[in-house]
Amino acid sequence: MKKPAPNPCSRHPRRRGAPTGSRHGLAPIVAACLFSISTFDVARAAPSFLILAPPVTATGNTNTGPAGIDPTSQYGQHIFSFANQADEALSFEFYDNLAPHGGGTANASAIRGQVANLKTNASGDIIAFDVQATIANDTAPLTTNNWQFAANSHGESLSNPPPRSTWDAYAGEMRDTWLTAEFAMQAGLPPPNPNPPFDDLGGLLPQIIALNHDGLAWYCFNNAQGAYHVPSWAFGNIPLSGSAARLLQFAVQPPMPSTDPRYQPLVGSFSGGADIFANRTMSLKVSQWLDMVKTDDGSPYPVPPNLSSDVSVFHDPSEGQKWGDYDGDGQKDPDEPGLPDVEVYLDLNNSRSWEEGEPKTTTDGEGYFRFGQLVGVTSTNYWLREIPTPGWQETYPGAPHYGHDVTVLEALAEKLWLSRGMMAEWGDEKDNFGDGCGAGSSLRDAAGIGGAVEG
Repeated sequence: MKKPAPNPCSRHPRRRGAPTGSRHGLAPIVAACLFSISTFDVARAAPSFLILAPPVTATGNTNTGPAGIDPTSQYGQHIFSFANQADEALSFEFYDNLAPHGGGTANASAIRGQVANLKTNASGDIIAFDVQATIANDTAPLTTNNWQFAANSHGESLSNPPPRSTWDAYAGEMRDTWLTAEFAMQAGLPPPNPNPPFDDLGGLLPQIIALNHDGLAWYCFNNAQGAYHVPSWAFGNIPLSGSAARLLQFAVQPPMPSTDPRYQPLVGSFSGGADIFANRTMSLKVSQWLDMVKTDDGSPYPVPPNLSSDVSVFHDPSEGQKWGDYDGDGQKDPDEPGLPDVEVYLDLNNSRSWEEGEPKTTTDGEGYFRFGQLVGVTSTNYWLREIPTPGWQETYPGAPHYGHDVTVLEALAEKLWLSRGMMAEWGDEKDNFGDGCGAGSSLRDAAGIGGAVEG
């Protein structure tokens, strides 16, 4: 089986603080570290691209992220979580392209929004509505280059320069998935200026007010301005080929008359089930806010001023998986399942054996593992290794290190950098001339473990 192209992925900083205009207060920074990893599928599917910098570049505007956390947005899209009272930087953006244009089995319905409830006053003006939002994870490595590049209103862009392998499309579980609604605002937190580029609607009233959102996404306007502004909803972890749904609730203030350009898309979605959510690859991060509401007609690439998006979906890469390397080749084949109860650890002193106090975790019933927060780990490089399981031996990476080099950046809080652009796997091979039984693990751009039974 051919190895997929490597892709730099990582878990990113979470810093505590309060978004401008929110109801939340300040809290102290927690020094901790976190990493995440992913697996693959080979089916054609919608793209999910890395939005770190690089490969994202900024022209002119270098003040694109939250000050004191990530002012140049090196670590992706920032969202302030109300529940965690912390900033989360998400490293990938997921799109709903059509199949001939880099999309997949769900096509434009990979990100879908249908008005489920709509309330009007006696004059027929809209005063409230709910949207049933669904995200279908049909990610996989791209099988086509026929997709358009990403950009946004504050000077950032994502193109496809060689070597393309440095940021190929992600495939795997979408972890910590968030959806942002660029057509809505939090009550009392409008754009600072009702004119473009601050507000793509040009101060259009009425305002669509989010009611049950879980956080606010960062949006920058120019070199001097930016804040947590855009209502965002947490969708949790979405497995490959799985989906997640939420009911998003909105009020309209003042009531929206039938002459408003957003009126017919909302009514049409409620009466006929039309999709009003879109996020094609022309959009990068929160590309424009406030934005228009339009019907997603299934076109490959809607054009500006909407920048092909009225919502965006962000996530982190999935965790690693310990898998059965039945042929002992150190590569995860489609028919090789995950293995439970295997221990993986961070070798803090490079002793090549787990010692008390070193972070470790255990694979679940499907072979996936997660470290979570690594509180108090000093900033430096370490080896990520597995605790040998009786009856198994490594097939990859093998000598001389039997592990994978990772970097902890304590200054970024809760972050464990994995070596960028690497495909790391552990594999075990059978000693007794093999009957094809084995175990392994794969981590995209991180680390993996593989093995085969000894006898």
